[in-house]
Amino acid sequence: MICAVRNITEAYYRGKYKDVLSIVGRNPIDVRSEGFEIKTSFQIGALVFLGELHDAKIIFERAIKLTNPTLAFICRSRFFLGVGYVRTSDYATAKSYFAQNILAKKKCLNSRDQGLAEISFYALQGSAFFRFFRGQFRRTVILAQRAYAAAFEDGFKYGQILALDLLGHSFCMLGLVRRGTFELEKALALAKSLGNGGIEAALSVSLEKYNAQFGLDIQNSIQRLNNAITSLSSEDVYSKAELYLELIRQLILRGRGKAAQKIIEKVGSIVYQHQNKRQSAIFNLRYSHLLLLRGDPQAALALTNALKSNLDPKIDIVISQQADGLSRKIKEHINREVEVEEDINFSANSVDERIKRRRFINNLSLNNLGEDPLGDILDRIRVEGRDLFYEIKKLGLFGLLPQVLNIPIGSSGIYLGPSRGEILIINGGDVVCPDQGITGPIKKLILYLFGSEYKSKEFLIEKVWNYSYNSSIHDSLLHATIGKLRNLLGDCAGWVEWSNSGYKLTDSISLFNVGDDKISTKSKSSLDFVSAGVDLNSRQIGVLQSLKPGNFINVKKYTQIYKVSSMTACRDLSYLHKVGRVVRIGRGRATSYCLS
Repeated sequence: MICAVRNITEAYYRGKYKDVLSIVGRNPIDVRSEGFEIKTSFQIGALVFLGELHDAKIIFERAIKLTNPTLAFICRSRFFLGVGYVRTSDYATAKSYFAQNILAKKKCLNSRDQGLAEISFYALQGSAFFRFFRGQFRRTVILAQRAYAAAFEDGFKYGQILALDLLGHSFCMLGLVRRGTFELEKALALAKSLGNGGIEAALSVSLEKYNAQFGLDIQNSIQRLNNAITSLSSEDVYSKAELYLELIRQLILRGRGKAAQKIIEKVGSIVYQHQNKRQSAIFNLRYSHLLLLRGDPQAALALTNALKSNLDPKIDIVISQQADGLSRKIKEHINREVEVEEDINFSANSVDERIKRRRFINNLSLNNLGEDPLGDILDRIRVEGRDLFYEIKKLGLFGLLPQVLNIPIGSSGIYLGPSRGEILIINGGDVVCPDQGITGPIKKLILYLFGSEYKSKEFLIEKVWNYSYNSSIHDSLLHATIGKLRNLLGDCAGWVEWSNSGYKLTDSISLFNVGDDKISTKSKSSLDFVSAGVDLNSRQIGVLQSLKPGNFINVKKYTQIYKVSSMTACRDLSYLHKVGRVVRIGRGRATSYCLS
């Protein structure tokens, strides 16, 4: 019998919950059975972590009714049940169990009961666990440290792992990411020594999730998340859902909206399987954000409001604030007249606090640089803007490039930058940044294809190549270049439209350049402001669009914006002056240009 109890204990602490139930069964254990309390408490824990919470509660209440159990048994079982009710978002019941454990701990402070250390651990760990889900991370750290001390002094390795796990999560939420991952790695090493495969897998999942969330290995995040998902047991749907939710976010950051949509369609059933309110809310937040990027703000707002109605603002504080933030972002997109609120109540979650501060440059903090590399980049976008284009492109975070370029959220269109290789194809949540196939004629062709009217072959040959049109010579050149443009557009090749009158780009997209303004196909026709017998390159067109009345540009600023030599800048600006597009003021190095 002692051997059976030892086997049950080892199986439980190794995370082999099905093995526990194969030994003790799923039905209530005979109260006269030797080792009743140990077997029953681990039976309850195994049922909880396998999602059979109702059966676990019945067994616990039966044990209380039919026996005079020790306080250690009661506190251990209450802890397991409390964790189970938190995972199903029944916070009121969970709070009751955890509060009873705290009272039990206080009553036995002067007791010499051999189970006092274990009672203290489960009481403190339960209270810390509940506060974590309420977003009280600083208080969680204090309680989890005390729980760890109780477990450490008693040599309770399983308790040490749970406390370190909670400490790691709390430090990460407080912005102390390196400290948080250190605690999680320490817990992982203990879990491996204990042989607890379940906790080992959960800790590995947490480390991979935070690695991606905070950008600790930005360029390899997608691959690492996919590898972690593949390595998980098919039964561990909770951990899989956690990784999938982060994978959706990472795909959106990389401008891969279609791929994110496929994951959303795949993971929905997994998320809802265990009725975890927190995961369900995050899932809907991800989907709502994607709807906004795809140009459907009304649907995004409706979904965000619906998920907010299912949250408890007193408990689900962190997620409620995230939903409020997304709701505001959507409303600002729908109605540009929404005033910015200066008074912001910052949460204990450093990530959400940082997002709120990002709305106001004066509130940005450059403290703890490197703790959250991805957050550092987002802060820098707010301050540095376009200067980060190539750095973010190199990192593969294409989904951030429209924000860098001040392109309205939910837009579809083409961005033409000042340098030859600077082009973006934006289609809702998809952002493509080609590295090949971008030529001067291609960029000119894009410029002249915009507008409500079809452009004839003769017009395009003359404007793009400066040739006098000859169908026998130039038709093949134009057809080949149109084909290259379609290849460049990829999935958006259908944007190039053809009729007997010629070619054009579809009216539903916009053209963006280095300025803040966009050329709307509804308000600009054939780019007629540059086509009246004047041959301009893309840089010259860009400066005319971005230069505001009363503002000036000089050769030095032109070279900085368009990454060209001083000679090229001088030649471009002099030509604009020659054809009457700009006025030249001053002499020598003091020469500046403004719109005529």
